[in-house]
Amino acid sequence: MTEKPFDQRKWWIIGTAVVLPILFLCVGYWLAGPQAVREEKAVERSKEKELAKGPALKVEVKSDWGWGGGGSTYIFPKKLTDGELDRLEIDYNKYNGFDGEPAFNRIAKHGGRRVGTACGTPVTEKSCSAVSRHKIIFTGNRADRVRIDRMRVRVISEASAPKGALIHLSPQGGGPPDFAFADLDSRSKVVLKADANGNPTNIPFTVAQNRWAEEKEDLVFYLAAATKRDVEVKWVLEVTVSYDGVKELITVKGDEGKPFVTTGWNQKWNYGTNVRVNNNTGQFESPNDVT
Repeated sequence: MTEKPFDQRKWWIIGTAVVLPILFLCVGYWLAGPQAVREEKAVERSKEKELAKGPALKVEVKSDWGWGGGGSTYIFPKKLTDGELDRLEIDYNKYNGFDGEPAFNRIAKHGGRRVGTACGTPVTEKSCSAVSRHKIIFTGNRADRVRIDRMRVRVISEASAPKGALIHLSPQGGGPPDFAFADLDSRSKVVLKADANGNPTNIPFTVAQNRWAEEKEDLVFYLAAATKRDVEVKWVLEVTVSYDGVKELITVKGDEGKPFVTTGWNQKWNYGTNVRVNNNTGQFESPNDVT
C-alpha cells in the first residue's frame, strides 16, 4: 500500500482556520480591557463634571426645637391685646399637637418668633443665653470624600430685640443634647463643640469632630446659636470644606434662603405684653402669678 504524500497546504489552511479566531479573541480581549477602563474613566469624568455644577456639600436646613428643652417662648414685635391673645387659642392639648393645629403653627401665623434658652451649670442668670436651634444636614456631592475643615458664623446685621409681647409655655420634658454651639457674642464666631449637657466647650467643632461625607452620605448635626445681649442677630453659617486637593466655601442660610435669626430675650425685660400659659387651666397669667 502506497503512503499518500503529506498535504502541507491543506494543514496550513486548517491550522489557520483554528488559530486565527483564537488569536483574534485574545487580541480583542487584550484591547477590551484598556477600552473598558477608558470608557469607565470617561463616565467618571462626566459624572464629576455634572457634580461640580453644584456645591461640594448639598445642604438642608430647618428650625428644630425638639431638643435642648427649656419650654416654648415666643416673641412678638407688637403688644398683644386680650382679644389677640384669645385668638391664639393656646391650651395644653393644642400646644402638644394632640388636638387640632399645634400652637406654634398658629403663633407663627400671628407674627410670633420662637426663642429658646441654653444655661450652664449651675443655672444662673449669667450662665444663660438666648438661643435659636437649627438642624443642618450636609450631603456629600463629589466623587471624592468631602471633609469639613472649618465652621464659623458670619453676622449679617444686628438690631434691637423686639419687645412687643412675650409668651411662655412651660417645658413638658427634655430632648437630646446639643451637638454644636455658636456664640454670637464672641469675636471669632467659630462654631464650638457642645458637651452632653448642651454647654459649649472651648474646642472648635471641627477640631473635636473629624467629619467628612462620601457621595450621597448625610452628615446631620444640631446647632444652637446664642446671645446674651439685647439684640436680634441675622447670620449665616460659613463652612470650609476640602476634597481632592480643592478647598471650597459653602454659605448656609435658613428658611427660604434667608439669614438665620437669633433673638435675644429675658423674662425680666420690659415687654408690652408678658404672659405665661397655665398648663392646668390653659389660661394666660402674669409671670408674677406663677409660683
